[in-house]
Amino acid sequence: MTAATGPTGQGDPGGPTAPPGPSAPAGDATPAGAGACGGVIARTEGTGRPRVRPYGEAALLVDVPTAAHARALGALARELPDVEDVVPAASSLLVRVALPEATALVAARLAALGTPAPESGTPGRHVEIPVTYDGEDLPALAAHLGLSVGEVVARHSAPRYTAAFAGFAPGFVYLEGVPVELVVPRRSEPRKRVPRGAVALAAGYTAVYPRESPGGWHLLGRTEVTLFDPTRAEPALVRPGDTVSFVPDAVPRSAAALPVDSADGSAGSSSGGAVAHRGAPPATKSGPVAVCPDPTRGRSTAGGRSTAVEVLAPGPLTIVTDLGRAGRADVGVAPSGAFDVDAHRTANALVGNDEGAATLEVLLGPLVLRADGAVVLAVVGPAVPVRVNGLAVESGRAIVVPAGTRLEVGPASAGLRCWVAVAGGWDVPPVVGSRARDTLAGLGPEPLAAGTVLTVGRAHRAHRHVGCDSRTAARGTARTGAGADAGVGAGVGADAGAGAHRSADAGAVPKSGTSVRPAGDSRAGAPEPTRRTPDAAAPPGRVAELPVLPPPRPELLAPGAWDAMLDSAYIVSHEANRVAVRLDGPAVATRAPADLPSQGLVAGAVQVPPSGRPVVFGPDHPLTGGYPVAAVLTSAGLARLAQLRPGAAVRFVTAPAGDNPAGDSPAWGS
Repeated sequence: MTAATGPTGQGDPGGPTAPPGPSAPAGDATPAGAGACGGVIARTEGTGRPRVRPYGEAALLVDVPTAAHARALGALARELPDVEDVVPAASSLLVRVALPEATALVAARLAALGTPAPESGTPGRHVEIPVTYDGEDLPALAAHLGLSVGEVVARHSAPRYTAAFAGFAPGFVYLEGVPVELVVPRRSEPRKRVPRGAVALAAGYTAVYPRESPGGWHLLGRTEVTLFDPTRAEPALVRPGDTVSFVPDAVPRSAAALPVDSADGSAGSSSGGAVAHRGAPPATKSGPVAVCPDPTRGRSTAGGRSTAVEVLAPGPLTIVTDLGRAGRADVGVAPSGAFDVDAHRTANALVGNDEGAATLEVLLGPLVLRADGAVVLAVVGPAVPVRVNGLAVESGRAIVVPAGTRLEVGPASAGLRCWVAVAGGWDVPPVVGSRARDTLAGLGPEPLAAGTVLTVGRAHRAHRHVGCDSRTAARGTARTGAGADAGVGAGVGADAGAGAHRSADAGAVPKSGTSVRPAGDSRAGAPEPTRRTPDAAAPPGRVAELPVLPPPRPELLAPGAWDAMLDSAYIVSHEANRVAVRLDGPAVATRAPADLPSQGLVAGAVQVPPSGRPVVFGPDHPLTGGYPVAAVLTSAGLARLAQLRPGAAVRFVTAPAGDNPAGDSPAWGS
């Protein structure tokens, strides 16, 4: 089981995340045998309105003619109520909706917008990128094209390219406008390592690799310009809609000397000047987590100094997470966030935090912590043992852990992941608006290591807990009652799990969560937090069921493929992590064209690469993908996926009708 990189070659922009070409698949009729697949919400035939398709519980896919149309419509859609983010692609626009119940209304509003003219979008800036043309593939590519190396360089550096859309990795932007004589397919064998700053060409696009990664494009040269820097006020140097020129440069210049020209000329000229990203102090870089140096942040609940929690043992992988980075697709950043959002919220509710406070996501464990002050913690996960100084205490409720006490979480006896919240939240510096670690993009704090020191933020609300004072902790006994520190509150232990979790037994229907308000929260109209303990996906020897909704483009499945997929059993492979989980089993048959345009991805999308082996994307998925999507997991299905270990048996089941807010919507505009 891998911990960081994905199992599907996501690091290769010429692989599942790359647009193989600009043409769209022909035909839009649901194939025979597709079962429940389908669900176009709004159509455009003869109306000029965009076709809007449901894409899981809280997203929509809009068909448009070109990437320019997608950008123009995206600029309008971003202003609609309940729209969380938009992802333009080659011939489509992905619209993420803030609440599932708002999906149908957003779809109607999108249909009413029509298809704006490409030039109606906000004009971008012009960026010049100096390039040293000494790429490894340049001589062979020139010979293949029947040109000299100098002619290839001249023709590649002549156009003013347009940034069509972002994808693959933060800062990676697909540039269109490649001269027809330079249009070549991807390499037959992708490289395992493409260096940061490589300037490459494939499938009618050119791009710069913003970080070292695998890659299948032809390498023409290199630049020392930084394409993505989370410490800049605007992290991405090039954004969709901008134009880019490559300037042959034998001596690469630094990013500080990079000329950037805004549409109105206010940010410099095309012949020189400074980078337009200026005027704001740099944010804290991502990296190893440390105690926050600002003494005004991260106070203990007693109002004194900051409480520090040291990691004595991190387990195989423990990361900081939260609700993710919504609204940053324009800079190539996918949402990320907790694998099981409900479990994250439950843990925060138990200790009185807002739902957006950072938690720790623990893979297997054991995670061993020790604080220099009393803290209130909650652990939410399936069958996860929790010990305070060796004494077993219950998970699924708040626990007072006295200063100097050793807390051990896991290893899990069932399932795979759990979440640890602390009253006040884990106060690590945010990166691009979130404290979450994105394992694919490399954003956010590094995974925890032995010796990592975390800071605890200020607690704002009361909580319910199991108390464990310093005397009982020392002699290995526990009690329920007042906490060791009067500043952390008192109350009766509240179970988050009994009868409130989503059962994953084969054939079971997910149960609704129960609610409980934190003790002492007397705010009028205060929302009652949903409380749910994750299940272990399925008992040993049973087949876990993953509820799915139909794909946004059912016409890309072969006749009968949907029903065949639902009738099949799959095994979770060892290629599984937060990016994606590859399943072994019967191939899913598709009829996608070889030049299928890239489209936006969502967590839970079941993508089918050429091998036919389904790949289910997790929270750290790439922004876009170039293979057909066969189904989309519901949020309940994604939560179960988070707990599946390699070797687990799974099957897809049709989600209940109530889990598809857009499924019964009329075809507006048809």
